[in-house]
Amino acid sequence: MQAKLRIIGSIFVLLSILASHSATAEESAVSASCFVKAKSCVPSQFIKQAKSKSLANPAILVTDPATGVVLYENRPDSPSVPASVMKVLTSYTALTFLGGEKRFATSIYRVETGSTFMIVGERDPWLTMFRSVSLKYGPAFAPDLINVALGQFGEDDRPKRITVLHSRLYSSDIAGLKAHFKGSAVKVTFKEISSKEATLKSGEPLYQILSPTVNQMVEFLIRFSDNRLADRLAVHAAIAHGYKGDKGGLQQSYQDALLAKEIGIDGLNVEDGSGLSKENRITSRMVVDLLTKIRGIPEFQSLYQGLPTSGKTGTLKKRFKESAPDAVGLVKAKTGWVNGSVSLAGFITSGDREYAFAVLADRIPRYYSATERARVVIDRMIGSLAKPANTEVLEAIG
Repeated sequence: MQAKLRIIGSIFVLLSILASHSATAEESAVSASCFVKAKSCVPSQFIKQAKSKSLANPAILVTDPATGVVLYENRPDSPSVPASVMKVLTSYTALTFLGGEKRFATSIYRVETGSTFMIVGERDPWLTMFRSVSLKYGPAFAPDLINVALGQFGEDDRPKRITVLHSRLYSSDIAGLKAHFKGSAVKVTFKEISSKEATLKSGEPLYQILSPTVNQMVEFLIRFSDNRLADRLAVHAAIAHGYKGDKGGLQQSYQDALLAKEIGIDGLNVEDGSGLSKENRITSRMVVDLLTKIRGIPEFQSLYQGLPTSGKTGTLKKRFKESAPDAVGLVKAKTGWVNGSVSLAGFITSGDREYAFAVLADRIPRYYSATERARVVIDRMIGSLAKPANTEVLEAIG
């Protein structure tokens, strides 16, 4: 009888220990045995931050792509201001309709025996006027074109001025060239011509510069949130897909790209590719579904590779270090903010799992301190799910 009581007592103690450990594990990380039926599959710290006044009822979705389980959701289908998280959709659309290996050529020709030259481009989205930027990140160094033109003359026959005709270049790039050569020994005068006239005048180019691939551009714009590059790629993608490069063309091209992956487009409104417009609208479900569906597809790996890493790279380099130090290196996500909106979307490493998430907080007050508080709360919320790979979530049970 006493032996039976001892066995029952031991079982009771064991069950109590297991229950205690399970509760502790639930607070520290997402349970590996979390099912759809559960009211919440996230730790209480996550819920506390999600309901913080600093986020003002944000649109949130967190899923486990491996199982399809929704770990947490709040207004996941509400159209929200994405800020620079819009660049995730822009990059995907550019890769879809331009292809990752696409490059843009810009060439210079000598059209007369005198001092007139011609630059013909393909509206390279990523020309630079700075040699250091070209060497570090890869965009073509535009002044090299005119340097080659000037190199056609010897020291004794160099003219006091040259004329550079140009076609299919961005006006801002021409402005950059003008500024670069202002005050140089040879005066450079620029004159725009039509594409038809450029075709008639073109022959064998003196020199040609090539852009990095679209893959390289996407990786850069996602990591460092380059607004101009994103806007230009969005227009190129729309035109390549057969639409105009205006708002209507952007809207149609983004819709077509998303529908190709069977991603819902309800609530989508595209004003630009950068996310600067406060009229842009997406849903957290839209972003999470997109990230999940392209995660393992080689054609879209530049988008994933470009995602900043918490406390390590890009626009997340300075984040998480103080707000959620245990999550440093465990979150890969695109950041975003405009006045009144803070966003973050990407992936979280949680033990042997990788979760996809999107947070769109577009109801916060429109001042700097509110933006900073929202960032900290989002970092803590997402950080509460992070756990180094190859560690057991319920290791405390041991």
